Amino acid sequence: MLNAIQVSYYFKQLTVPIDSEKRRRIKNENILLAPILTKNLRKTRMANKFKPIQTTAHGIKAFAFVALTLLALGAGIFTYQSQHSDFETVSGQGYQWSELQGQWTVINYFAPWCAPCLREMPELNAFSQNLPEDTLLFAINYDRQTSTQIAEMANKYTIEVPIIFASENTELPMEKPPYLPATFIVGPEGKVVDTIMGEVSEQELRERIQQLKTEANKAA
Repeated sequence: MLNAIQVSYYFKQLTVPIDSEKRRRIKNENILLAPILTKNLRKTRMANKFKPIQTTAHGIKAFAFVALTLLALGAGIFTYQSQHSDFETVSGQGYQWSELQGQWTVINYFAPWCAPCLREMPELNAFSQNLPEDTLLFAINYDRQTSTQIAEMANKYTIEVPIIFASENTELPMEKPPYLPATFIVGPEGKVVDTIMGEVSEQELRERIQQLKTEANKAA
């Protein structure tokens, strides 16, 4: 069994003693390093403190970008809808059915090869010159033609009614009629409420519209 002197000897062999000079030097080094370590610790704490703020700022920027994108998309759709016409006349005037709500719209299908159509045209001209209140009248050529051809036809047959320029973008609340002439009356809600097949006179058209208005007022 080792005595106290032997233990002390072996302990000295396994360890490196630090003399008083080394202790003083280490102490001085620790004193010098203390401010640096404290400064670095403060920087670390500040960085950790602002990390959530930076993350929040990035989140706000991303949200703002998405919101602006959606607003721009919505504005584009609204602009398109506001500029899009459901149908246009040969003169270039555009119409939307949403804007015609509350109006009574008369649409007459005709063709230059249809003799009854040409016979009733003076009656439609007279009706167009003195329209009832809240009433519009349009004619539309049964066959698609260019605006120049339609203008020449209107001049040749003295058609004074505004003519709809038919195209693939034309949106009307009725299908093409099976024969001509055909006159459709569209009510204030944008739906066809009456169809007159065959020739129509100015007086007949006025009486029919007045009758429809009376019936609509009673129903309301």
